[in-house]
Amino acid sequence: MEHIIKKLNKVAKNQGYHTMVVFASDKVATDQLHLFLELDEEKKEQVIVIYDYQSSPFVVAKQKEGLHYLEFKLVFPFVVHEMALNDIASLLHFINHNSSFPGFELDELSSRVSFRYIWIVQIEENYSSVFEKIIHNIQLNLKLFSPLLKQVATAKRSFNDVLKEIANAFSQNNS
Repeated sequence: MEHIIKKLNKVAKNQGYHTMVVFASDKVATDQLHLFLELDEEKKEQVIVIYDYQSSPFVVAKQKEGLHYLEFKLVFPFVVHEMALNDIASLLHFINHNSSFPGFELDELSSRVSFRYIWIVQIEENYSSVFEKIIHNIQLNLKLFSPLLKQVATAKRSFNDVLKEIANAFSQNNS
């Protein structure tokens, strides 16, 4: 049976993504697939890393054969200013609460914003279309929210400013 990361790598390459596969070792806890997206407007690299936790030697309770716990993670290429931590946390909560595809996170220790999605899957014939949809949804969230998140994270705008804009947009649409 072919390895799941290798299968997903084939799908990603067929979709035109540049990829890199990293297999678990004494230095890397899990098998990983790195999907390199387009550079952002500041020419910074954007990478979705897919971790296969079934491959981890540290997983104590193995699930049934063929079931994979995959984590998709994209760390945004900016650091949150200390004075903007509360605003970005509020904005991420607001977006996640109102989104059909939530997954934004704030790592307070590193002051970084990320997007994370968990897919528990038994690889069968239909996995590739679901995989493609997950990647497209992550990219859509990146395109929709990255500029706003960066503005709030770098203290150029506050969460209250964003809420006022949203309220104004709704009141204009309902007039």
